Amino acid sequence: SVFPNAIEGSCGWHIVDRGWHSHIRACIAKAYRPHWNKIVKKIHTWIYSWMKPGFVEDPDEYEISKALLIRFICSDVVLRAARNNKALIIDILKFVRSHVFVYEQQYLFYLRKRVKHYAVAHGTQHEGTNTALKEHSAGIKGTMNMDIAAKTIILQSKLKVEELNAMIYRDFSRSDKPWSISPTSKHLLSFAEALLKAVRER
Repeated sequence: SVFPNAIEGSCGWHIVDRGWHSHIRACIAKAYRPHWNKIVKKIHTWIYSWMKPGFVEDPDEYEISKALLIRFICSDVVLRAARNNKALIIDILKFVRSHVFVYEQQYLFYLRKRVKHYAVAHGTQHEGTNTALKEHSAGIKGTMNMDIAAKTIILQSKLKVEELNAMIYRDFSRSDKPWSISPTSKHLLSFAEALLKAVRER
């Protein structure tokens, strides 16, 4: 099977930020928007904390944190920030219950904290097996189809080849190697000369 030791997870940003953007419509007057944005950020940060180390470490802590989040959403502080719009509060409750909690098996950190992943994660098989493919200036995205992803990988390879060629040419054109007194130093690349120097000094 493909990736037999892999575990399935979900992107926290898509669950929280994009989910909020899709399901919450807050019509807050401009004068009160900064305070409302602080409340929204607090709710988002609260949910994100379940996905990170150092916060909830077991099922009991998670259930307590969930209950406290619900109480916070229903509190007078949030209601005042929402300008007493109870329908907005109900929408937020629906969002966390129907569009966040349903993915808890995929985002909870304590469920995967013992899995060795070496900071490697991707959304699709063709997206690559390390973060360099995604964080490249011409990175692969999860929304790409197979053809575009393959072309992107080829582009990355071509850019890398050009980079290596430039490094080799720069090294070859610079014949001075003050760290080596061997007569071969003027005719070899630094890597090759370093290997010979190491062998001679044994």
